[in-house]
Amino acid sequence: MARVEIKSDVKASAKTIYDILMNDDFEAKWNLTVNENINIGPNKWDVKSTIGDLTSTRVEAKENERITFDIEGSIFNRMGYILKSKGDTTKAVCWGEFDDEKNKRILESAGGVLLEGLKRFAEFVEEGGDPEGFDKKQLTVTP
Repeated sequence: MARVEIKSDVKASAKTIYDILMNDDFEAKWNLTVNENINIGPNKWDVKSTIGDLTSTRVEAKENERITFDIEGSIFNRMGYILKSKGDTTKAVCWGEFDDEKNKRILESAGGVLLEGLKRFAEFVEEGGDPEGFDKKQLTVTP
């Protein structure tokens, strides 16, 4: 199975990032491709996105350290986040596993957009911003 990893330093605590990832209501606020995230069972969501619908099941959650999801109906089979505190920042790693190696470049690009959205939202929240006031469309604008 092929794998991609995208890394970024985020000016937010691991707790802030973890709490964002664990909040069902936040994904559609920060993830550029997600339009709706509907809970359909314990740790399971029906995700409506701009690139198609998928089912996401959280299979691992270690507080403030990592989260892993199994994905059905997507190019990714599994994806997750690893968080490591580093002073005032957190080293965030977004990773994904998929079947076809030829998709690696496009998935690295998509993962970069995903992690940038999470980074900007986490930094916005960490600075005291109201999550309702976050405009994910601004992700298409260079900060």
